[in-house]
Amino acid sequence: MLLRFLVLHCLFIFSCTWVCSQTPEDNLSKYWQYRNLYKKQFVFVGDNPGESIPFATMHPNEDISWNGTWDRQLECFPRPSGIGAITTGDATLQIGIYLGVLATEYALLKPLGYSTSGIEREIFYAIKAFERLDIGAEAYFGNPGANDPSFFLRDDVPFGFATDNTENYWIRNLIAANPADSLIHVVKGDFTCANLSEEAKYPGVTSQDQVAHLSLGFTLIQRYLDDEAQFNGVGLKEYGRVVYRRLYDGFKANGFIAGKPVQLPNSWRLDYRSLIQAGYPFKRVINLFYGGNEFNPGADRTNWLNLFLPGYLLNTDKPYNAAMGFIWAAIGDAVNSENWLATETKKRHLEIYALLHACIYNKNVGADLPEAHFKNLIDVAPCNIPCSYAPSGCPTPDNADWNAGYRWTNNNRNSNQDWQRGFYNGIDYMLLYNLYHLKYNPGVDYYPPGPPPCDFYANIPFDSIPQKVSTGLETPLKNFELDIFPNPAHQFIQVVIPFETLNNHQEVTVQIFNLSGILMQSNMMNANQTLQKIDITALPPQMYIIEILSNEQRYTGKFVKM
Repeated sequence: MLLRFLVLHCLFIFSCTWVCSQTPEDNLSKYWQYRNLYKKQFVFVGDNPGESIPFATMHPNEDISWNGTWDRQLECFPRPSGIGAITTGDATLQIGIYLGVLATEYALLKPLGYSTSGIEREIFYAIKAFERLDIGAEAYFGNPGANDPSFFLRDDVPFGFATDNTENYWIRNLIAANPADSLIHVVKGDFTCANLSEEAKYPGVTSQDQVAHLSLGFTLIQRYLDDEAQFNGVGLKEYGRVVYRRLYDGFKANGFIAGKPVQLPNSWRLDYRSLIQAGYPFKRVINLFYGGNEFNPGADRTNWLNLFLPGYLLNTDKPYNAAMGFIWAAIGDAVNSENWLATETKKRHLEIYALLHACIYNKNVGADLPEAHFKNLIDVAPCNIPCSYAPSGCPTPDNADWNAGYRWTNNNRNSNQDWQRGFYNGIDYMLLYNLYHLKYNPGVDYYPPGPPPCDFYANIPFDSIPQKVSTGLETPLKNFELDIFPNPAHQFIQVVIPFETLNNHQEVTVQIFNLSGILMQSNMMNANQTLQKIDITALPPQMYIIEILSNEQRYTGKFVKM
């Protein structure tokens, strides 16, 4: 019996090693599999309402005309028909994690000589999206001109976001099970169905959780961007400093209360209004950026240890708040010890925040979380993005409900929230992957990534991968709009070539990018006529940006391929 047990035990270990382990190259490909789909399906980069605001979950195979879950979710929508929806949720929270991923990705790629221009563009528009939510909040809630930087919307995804001005859909459902259901029929945010009744003010509430996750993103921008990171001449590190300082000063002026100017129901006030108890790490983060002494090390630390930690980290009634508490502990260096943080985060399957603390402050991770633990967590993440309770199309036998820090789905390393069923954007894996390599493998070049070690998304172009470039700085270009017609178009578009280019009779390069900044098509043209006809037959149906560089000027425009 003992011999048989040992043989079976060895076979189990061997089989698990073969199935579960991944090479560094596999994990790199998995990272870009996640990132590739994220840029194609979960965020649409730009400065219009709803753009550069990450979507949290996708429901590619949900029948949204079904009288069940979606009845409750879509009260203000005309009853839709068709398959497929995508939803935001606590979107300013998502912006914070998104900024953290971008900052750490920049730190990994820049020293190796890879292009970071797409990353810089995404950072710029993500910060602008947060500013847009800040500026729009007071006007939406009837207090225009207040410009209170401590109060902001969770998102501004408008009704009809998935359609262009001719009511044609431009967001493709890339992972639909049925090719006939290849469009996203509903795009829903907290803002989309908001109204000003007392019960529905929640979509506009600024909560502690939003501030904590935003603080994570802005902290990593300061930690990992250099002064060369810029977009259109805007220094991104300084831009982040200005925006975050304005946010902090707004909360300080309001006595560290989240939720103003909205009067919340009494039952919400304790949870959503006060940042006073988290003031100690919040102020320490500011000290990281600006120096000085913003916090009272006596009273602030007492509130933190005696009120916030027991109320949020140790409160078993609301385990989803633990992520918020660990973020503050990590970015504010407000921990009793590294060993304490490692032990507590491991208990709640939120180890990413112990790693976050170690990276920001260049410290060791506590003894309960050796490097091998993080390596294993990266190895066992599904090759296809995590999903839970999806009716069809959820890839199996992948560990589909894997997560490392998803606020609503990490109570037991999986989700039992039926209303959260669907595909997650996988951004917690991306942040974990980047932090792991910054801590343990800085400067290791595994690029370029090979094809992902899975085939679930085999029909999606695997093109969001970095390229090596010259490190020379470019002269900022002046921007002008292009005239493009017809728009939307099916096979061809016509572009009006700039007058200055015609006068110089020079050849120009016309480049077409998707909304994530990926170059999709490039055409050389002899600028000898005003109109240029461009064949777009090979492009997948979606929205694109077209660009012409000429005489130190940039001409751009948008069009939709149907």
